[in-house]
Amino acid sequence: MEKTPEKLIAERKALSKEKVEKINELMRIKQRRVKAMIFLLAEHKTMNKAELYFGATDDGQREIFLEMYLKGLTENIRVNKGEIDLLNAQSWGRH
Repeated sequence: MEKTPEKLIAERKALSKEKVEKINELMRIKQRRVKAMIFLLAEHKTMNKAELYFGATDDGQREIFLEMYLKGLTENIRVNKGEIDLLNAQSWGRH
């Protein structure tokens, strides 16, 4: 399947939309994290222990996953932009 600027732009829009959705989910987790850390810190007395306990929760695991996933999405968007720029440059060379 040949990539065209139009297809790449549509792909980039889809990637960007997914990135926004994942960022929003991550922000909701971070809001819950703040509340959880207050209770965990009171119970475990040190921030390191509280962080470890939060990391073991479903939200903690999801937070780690989303942060890594967003790095990958950001890289995919960067590569996509490079492909669009390259195709546009090639099309200018043809005219």
